[in-house]
Amino acid sequence: MHELFRLEQFSRDSFRVRRTYIDICGDLVAGILLGQIVYWFMPNEHGKSKLRVRKDGELWLAKGRNDWWDEIRITAKQFDRAIKILEDKGFVETKKFKFNGAPTVHIKLNVEKVTEAVNSILTVGEDGILPKGKIQITETGKTLTETTTEITTNSLVVEELENENDVDIFDLLETMDEEKRNGVKQVSQFYQDKFELSIPTKTMESIIRWVDKLSPELVLEALKITHKEGKKWNYTEGILNNWLKDGITSLTDLEKQKEKKPAPRRRRQADVWDAFNRYINSLGDEEDE
Repeated sequence: MHELFRLEQFSRDSFRVRRTYIDICGDLVAGILLGQIVYWFMPNEHGKSKLRVRKDGELWLAKGRNDWWDEIRITAKQFDRAIKILEDKGFVETKKFKFNGAPTVHIKLNVEKVTEAVNSILTVGEDGILPKGKIQITETGKTLTETTTEITTNSLVVEELENENDVDIFDLLETMDEEKRNGVKQVSQFYQDKFELSIPTKTMESIIRWVDKLSPELVLEALKITHKEGKKWNYTEGILNNWLKDGITSLTDLEKQKEKKPAPRRRRQADVWDAFNRYINSLGDEEDE
């Protein structure tokens, strides 16, 4: 088999999009973008939302203009043009909010409007659309759009604070360098994979503060221990507090501490007898009194 055909057969670097999305948009790039937006608004395999950013009481898709290249190979300029087409047709609503320390376009899908447009061009017998005007956004078969591998965003997936009086976690992230921001993403991803899909706001704030104070690798190590012990996040904080008291701020420090820790000393038989004799003598002293 030719190398190119072998690559096509086994490569998982691909995505699919419905022709109907291109048709209702009247534009190839806009149709591809719409398909991927629909993908993000579809529930995951557990029936829960993939979206983590909540604004104005609703979930939004937060993604930078340049992030779309990694997913569907459209440039920032192509995105600007395509998203305007989707907005003009009423398929999406966009607003700018701060995300990861920078103003970012947030997207909300107008499911009803997309459904109406798709239904208007489908003929009787075509599948994928429910009769009562609701689009079938499910993971079954990934019929609307799919990626052959689970795509993760380049942005931190966390739930936005709803209470304006609370600490803004994105303000905390803004003060961190890129390495520690990536560390936060790594720790939060492990938390979502092993504990719960939606990270509580207070836990997310705590993760950010600990990653900023210690090394991301050390926080992740503590979280792995917590998972192994079947405990919760407060157990992780206990581990990190103890390590901090011992001057351990990195994995290297932790390894050195393990090397220094002496093995438990077996008590010699003579030591046992000495302790026993001291106990007997103490009893005699009490009787003399």
